[in-house]
Amino acid sequence: MTPPATGTCSVLTFDLHTVDVPEDIRYAGRRLAEVGIRATFFVPTEMLESAAQVKAIRELAASGHELGSHGHLHDWREIESLMFGSGAELAFLRESHELHTRCFSSPPLAFRSPRWCRLGRAAISELQRLGYVVDSSATPQRLPWLSSTPFHAGWLLTPRVPHLLADGLLELPTSCLLVPLYAPAFATLRHRLSLAMLAVLAREAQLGRDRALVAMMHVEDLNPSTSRSSSPGALSWRDFQLRPQGGFRAKLFLRERDPRRLAATHDALLERITRFPQRTASEFARDWFARQGSSPSG
Repeated sequence: MTPPATGTCSVLTFDLHTVDVPEDIRYAGRRLAEVGIRATFFVPTEMLESAAQVKAIRELAASGHELGSHGHLHDWREIESLMFGSGAELAFLRESHELHTRCFSSPPLAFRSPRWCRLGRAAISELQRLGYVVDSSATPQRLPWLSSTPFHAGWLLTPRVPHLLADGLLELPTSCLLVPLYAPAFATLRHRLSLAMLAVLAREAQLGRDRALVAMMHVEDLNPSTSRSSSPGALSWRDFQLRPQGGFRAKLFLRERDPRRLAATHDALLERITRFPQRTASEFARDWFARQGSSPSG
């Protein structure tokens, strides 16, 4: 078998959450179909308790998108367990994996931790045991105090290129320039700076071998008519305190909240992303393993 061709590709990901409304999920699916992108959607399995959300997510899978795992409850208990836990503290990974498999008739192959928290050795071993082939939790060179877990080192010293976490389990880092190439950055930087950031990281990816331009979006940011409210409420002095869980809340007040402007920015980002060959996260991982002459765990 001839290994897949080398070269830079793009991997577009979406993080779903229980607050997402089916209309936004469907809108994202339609918009991606219009531009010809297949994405990886990371799903917390608590969403599977909602029949309306499940129906919308199944439509994504039917359209060729990949459904990965985003944990179960996506809460701080799971974050602590992923960073420091072992044994029974990580049982939710197996339970979530089983729920996902039963609901969608196939196991998830891609994982992303809640709030991109760092994974401890026990969590990595459990993902490997469950048959995941790729993790996309890393945000290399991101300053910890800009993250949701500011008192932990996070992924600061993580390589910027895809690399092995364990035998058969690839780490696919989200492209990062102090902040990740992700939805909150797009809302904060607005249109021109978001496109500039994408251009810089795209060029970085082109300069290396077997790299990917990896971006993350939220479904509501594609819909100019979303019913989701993004208002953080009233600003107070407490929002400037560095919290161990969540970091600086004041950063929420820097973000664009007009859904029409956000959608316009995301439309422009999607157009530029389509200039690269497309892969889902697990497709990229399988291609990477094939080029290395090895096999993924799944």
